Amino acid sequence: FGSESIYLTRSLDNGKTFEKNFRISGSVCHCCRPAIAFGKSGQVFLSWRHEFPGNIRKVVVASSQNNGLTWSKPIPVADRGWKIDGCINSGPAMAYINGKLYIAWFTGAESKSALKFAWSGDDGASFHPLGKIQKNVSEPNYPHIENINGEPWVIFQGANAKNKKGAVQAWIVKITTENKLSLPQAISNDELDVAYPHLYRGDNGHVIALWTTLTNQGPKIMMSRGRLKS
Repeated sequence: FGSESIYLTRSLDNGKTFEKNFRISGSVCHCCRPAIAFGKSGQVFLSWRHEFPGNIRKVVVASSQNNGLTWSKPIPVADRGWKIDGCINSGPAMAYINGKLYIAWFTGAESKSALKFAWSGDDGASFHPLGKIQKNVSEPNYPHIENINGEPWVIFQGANAKNKKGAVQAWIVKITTENKLSLPQAISNDELDVAYPHLYRGDNGHVIALWTTLTNQGPKIMMSRGRLKS
């Protein structure tokens, strides 16, 4: 317990040199990638899965209001954690959009796979849960959040619960400015498994999704492009 730490370093000259590493926190779950997000007024946010006593894992957020010079203590994004003595290998996703910090993460608490979602309106000092976002998608995992016209869109991988033989697909959930969740919409076919999907806002109203898929010829990067409604 508590053997790993998370550090941050900054470059103020476009990557030519870097400052001394700064330790943000200890007790970090070492298999889960951390997430970082930035505000427009010097806010920096770091999120990771934190190890609490008793093998309780909780996703937390530490915040800086001065471009990473000083940091708050880690704040859990949800009261309930996941008791597990092992490596989860699935980190959070985070984005700062129009003054709100949004975060999505995987949990297997109570032996049920789920993607949880929460938001903060006070720069990470407190969080408001919006519940599970996967609805009828089974085994959801690896979320990524993108700002699409001022709304947080979440892309993740999962299987259609109604099709037991179907492949793992890429799904999108939109969160409105009123914090309402849309139903998941599949954007990949049902033939090849999707892994680690990402979403990006393109030019001229386009939205671009990327993911890795395994074929008989080896792994390939796939792309799907959509257009926003007028």
